[in-house]
Amino acid sequence: MNRSGKTVKRNLLFEGVGIHSGKPSVVRVMPGLERGIFFYNIERGDEIPATADFVTDTRRCTTLGRGGEKVSTVEHLLAVCFAMGIDSLRVFVRGDEIPILDGSSKELVDLFLRGGLEETGEERKVIEIKEFFEVHIGDSFAMGIPGESFSLSCRVDYNNAHVGVQSLHYNPERSDFIKEIAPARTFGFYEEIKSLLDAQLAKGGSLDNALIIKEDGYMNPPRFPDEVVRHKVLDILGDLALAGGDIKGHIVAVKPSHSLNLLLVKQLMKI
Repeated sequence: MNRSGKTVKRNLLFEGVGIHSGKPSVVRVMPGLERGIFFYNIERGDEIPATADFVTDTRRCTTLGRGGEKVSTVEHLLAVCFAMGIDSLRVFVRGDEIPILDGSSKELVDLFLRGGLEETGEERKVIEIKEFFEVHIGDSFAMGIPGESFSLSCRVDYNNAHVGVQSLHYNPERSDFIKEIAPARTFGFYEEIKSLLDAQLAKGGSLDNALIIKEDGYMNPPRFPDEVVRHKVLDILGDLALAGGDIKGHIVAVKPSHSLNLLLVKQLMKI
């Protein structure tokens, strides 16, 4: 399973608004100088390692922080890194949030592919699940199961006739992350919008960057019949990047959230 780590060949630049802050943000991605993915605030230069130890908030996104600095909504960028084997990167952010772009990782995949990747020559760390384990929050739970390679099964269950119960099995040896997972957008329920705004969240959300679901149907057309669970898989992959290596074994997640994903990652880091 061992494979060489990767980084970008050249500097990459993208910009947009944060889905929660509603504020503009500019991001410059640069080749790593050492193993690890690190975020930096452009104005202050503070370094925030992309590991579970530096997660400061998991409400509706994953936020990394150190001291008084933070960068939010890192999961879509980190999902690309995890799926494409990128483990050496410097990410400079002007602002406090990674831009949401179209709500998925599709534009980030395109950016990385256009810029090109190169191997670092160092083997990626492998985290092998040797014994079954389980973490849970209420009726949500995730399991780690020994296996010969990485795979992920996810199940979501919403009280909405148009979403209902959705399940997906992702195996990178047989699944195409670029076509099947990366384009899946973040989503939200129309009835939750006011409470999210009251909590100072989703201020940059729109029909251009999120799939919005009402009781009587979708406000904008889904890209996949099961786009909701596909996006949940995207989020899990992004959070799994915080474990710092490839995973050997099978992950099962039922009704996942970023909070549950963090518990899962912390358990993986103990192996």
